[in-house]
Amino acid sequence: LFIDITKTERLEQIRRNFISDFSHEVRTPLAGLRSAVETFDANAGRLSSEDDQQLRRIMSRQLRRLERLVEDLSELSRIEAGDVALEFRSIDLRRMLDDLCEDFADQAAHHRVRFAVEGNSVVCGDVLRLQQAFSNLLDNAIKYGADDGQVEVKVIDEPDAGVVRIADHGDGIPESERSKIFRRFYRIDKSRSQEIPGTGLGLAITKHLVLQHGGTIDVESEPGKGATFIVRLPKRIANPAPPAEASR
Repeated sequence: LFIDITKTERLEQIRRNFISDFSHEVRTPLAGLRSAVETFDANAGRLSSEDDQQLRRIMSRQLRRLERLVEDLSELSRIEAGDVALEFRSIDLRRMLDDLCEDFADQAAHHRVRFAVEGNSVVCGDVLRLQQAFSNLLDNAIKYGADDGQVEVKVIDEPDAGVVRIADHGDGIPESERSKIFRRFYRIDKSRSQEIPGTGLGLAITKHLVLQHGGTIDVESEPGKGATFIVRLPKRIANPAPPAEASR
């Protein structure tokens, strides 16, 4: 019986990392829940309606954070272990990105951010997984970009690849941090991690999805001038599925 020791060791390392990361990240929402529950217990029947509602909102937020954390960690572990099958087909990148920008319209309006989309290219990929990857990048561009600013989405058609550049005009990423931003849970400005929603897993998931497509993802940035994420996706994959429109 032949056993792939390398793969077994890799899966075991993924399992250990999963447990370690989860244990670390779950502490903050659990602490918030514990504090709210203890306050309820200590003041049973004596809380005002306003205090009661506030504590319920705190518990609801922390529960949602825990749910999102579990979902994202599970998703990332499946992707890293190669358990996510891709259905390749022709994808109109401009149409997909236009649709995603429309989906983010409310969030962008809240930050008074405008989208500017230009260019087009057709690549071969999994519609849902590429939507997931680009959604993470657009979400970050809105959250970390400048309010009253613009997120620029540029699609470049190259002979063998489609390139998407997503640029914001926020604080940017210091050079010393750029090699770390695709790690699990890594946040550049840890002092703002409680203010900006998210699990810190979006870029890690995005990187793995892009790599699964045979593509690459890079970042260019200057502190104070924003960041640009560059995704390059191949136009041809062996035995692609029939063409399909990007689903919303």
